Amino acid sequence: MKIKTVSTQSELPVDIAVISAKNFAEALTQVIGHSEDERIGLVVWAGAGDLIPADIKTALVEPMEHIGYTQKREAKTKVNLAREGLQLSDINVEHFLKTHFAQIDAHAMRGCSHVFDDISKKSHNAYTSDFLKAFNAASDLECFSRLDRLQTTSDTSFFHRDRLINANECRIFRNVAGAGTVFMEEEHVGIMGYGGQLGLKDARAATAWVLNQWDVGFLIPSKKGGMAHTWPSKDMGVGTGKRHFETMDVTTRDTLFPARA
Repeated sequence: MKIKTVSTQSELPVDIAVISAKNFAEALTQVIGHSEDERIGLVVWAGAGDLIPADIKTALVEPMEHIGYTQKREAKTKVNLAREGLQLSDINVEHFLKTHFAQIDAHAMRGCSHVFDDISKKSHNAYTSDFLKAFNAASDLECFSRLDRLQTTSDTSFFHRDRLINANECRIFRNVAGAGTVFMEEEHVGIMGYGGQLGLKDARAATAWVLNQWDVGFLIPSKKGGMAHTWPSKDMGVGTGKRHFETMDVTTRDTLFPARA
């Protein structure tokens, strides 16, 4: 299997599109535009990390060293604005997100009090707030689910889909440190096996794709449920050890991707 990095210079398969943007709102507009091509399952915002100051990047990576393996799947919070009858414009975003990350500290990183220092929280707050504002401007935000996870590399790959099938949903992620998610071209994906695992038609002939560190990926809905992907693994020769990545699931009241409805 060949492993290639997604970039603006890459000769990409029809499944992947690359954008460059000056801010989150511009990026989202381009993502929505690319969704008119039903073959695309992943849109990559290349160079998104260039907008992040070096000291902020350091602040986001440093907490990795304090989080143990047993806590890797615990950092999960969900905020459902629809249940509270709220829109993003109705709430104090700064206070809302401070509470949000305090919950992550309390529940996800137990045993390591205050892992996210002030600069980490501020940078997370700004990043999340800007994304939410962009989505809310495109279509009234219904809810978002933010996951901050530290994962160790598995010994074996497990290709699967994230089951994104509704035209008002989007999953956004970025790799903060370590080897990133591995995406597979659709033409190489075989039948679904036990536990939802996807087989490959011919792994030797296949090309898989990874994102540059700090690039942002948008998984958008498809009839099949999203682009096939896996975590980096030793049997693929793509990195070992810990990785830290962030994902944000966004759901809107109105259809965000009309061409996918």
